[in-house]
Amino acid sequence: METNSMETDSVLRTLGFQVLCELGHGTFAHVKLAKSKRHRKTVAIKVLDLKEIPSCIVAKHLPNELAILRIVKHRHIIEVLNLYEMPNREVYVVMEAASTDLLAKTIEFGRIPVRSASIWFCQLLSAVDYLHQHDIAHRDLKLNNVLLTSDGRVKLTDFSFGCFSIGYPDFRRTVCGNKYYIAPEMYSKNYDPKKSDVWSLGVIFYAMVNGFFPFRGSKLDGLKHAQRINYEYSAKEEKSCRAFFSYMLQGDPSTRPCVKEVLQHPFLVSARERQTGRFIVVPVHEDESLICKYKGVKEAVEKEVKEEEEKEKQEKDEEEKKKEEEKDEEEKKKEEAEKVKQEKEKVKQEKDEEEKKKEEEEKEDKEKEEEKEKEEEKEKEEEKEKEDDEEEMVSGCCPFCAAFKNKAKAYIATTIIRAAKTIGRRMNKIFGRIAPV
Repeated sequence: METNSMETDSVLRTLGFQVLCELGHGTFAHVKLAKSKRHRKTVAIKVLDLKEIPSCIVAKHLPNELAILRIVKHRHIIEVLNLYEMPNREVYVVMEAASTDLLAKTIEFGRIPVRSASIWFCQLLSAVDYLHQHDIAHRDLKLNNVLLTSDGRVKLTDFSFGCFSIGYPDFRRTVCGNKYYIAPEMYSKNYDPKKSDVWSLGVIFYAMVNGFFPFRGSKLDGLKHAQRINYEYSAKEEKSCRAFFSYMLQGDPSTRPCVKEVLQHPFLVSARERQTGRFIVVPVHEDESLICKYKGVKEAVEKEVKEEEEKEKQEKDEEEKKKEEEKDEEEKKKEEAEKVKQEKEKVKQEKDEEEKKKEEEEKEDKEKEEEKEKEEEKEKEEEKEKEDDEEEMVSGCCPFCAAFKNKAKAYIATTIIRAAKTIGRRMNKIFGRIAPV
């Protein structure tokens, strides 16, 4: 186990985290405190080793947890900064670090004053109400899953058993969570996870104020029996709390209120008024009363309101700036597209002109060729006409001329033949003389 922890620390160092210590461990995960170079602050890292977690949990619950962590964003829900899914089948959930949790504070001081508990409880209710509005049920609400920051803010964490609960009621069958916080109907076949969250909230507030759980028993059967009877009241418990406890810890889920109705309960009116419509910064002091007389509350609230307004203004300015940049980018893209279009049109125009010019040249060459052919044909026709004229002249002579021509031709031929014969005889004579006897 120690070897695996050292390997994990080594991997985290490569990701830019300096591990300081281990904050704690649960059934399927352990949490480390580390310094982050990227975020420039101390963070908490939840390490999930998928090799050690049963396959049914990995397949059923882990996807829900990771999906919920990616989408939730609320001031009283722990902020997830990064999620790493590593090749070695480890998942690192990097979260903002907190100072302590409600369980540690309740154990340390025995009980939390109603005034302080009410303020923290309102913050917790706002976080759970946010989840329910987004159709998410936590199903593991308990004191040690409610963290406290150094400035006294509540931060809800651990969505290992979280589920998407769409519709009302959306019944579930999986029994999950700590036995001291589980609603009685969870032991039956079907239950509404949102109503079971309300029961767990009632147990949390009871334990904060009294320092012990409303239903106790070493075994599960004892707890089930305890839930069917009236829970124990503390002698130190304020009477005004009892009606509020009974309101949330109703055994019948159909009559049990939803979170929004709990927020509107008269018992919490004073707590909401102290927060002036916003969640108050409650300093966590290490003394027996846990919270010292709320000195500087007004200044703290005003400071918080101012910070929130500045943050909202900054976000709005950034959003407007982003919109302007996007608008400029779109205009730039349009200009570039128009420029490309113009260039294409220019190229097309040049190409059309070139083709037109080529066609005109071809047409001109063709016309010249046709003209040349016509001239040649004309010359041939003229020559033919000339020959025809000559023939007509010959054929058009009188019979006497024709006869004369024929006789002249015959005379010339006869004369040539006679001359040839004479030359032949003379040659024979010459050669005959020379020839040997």
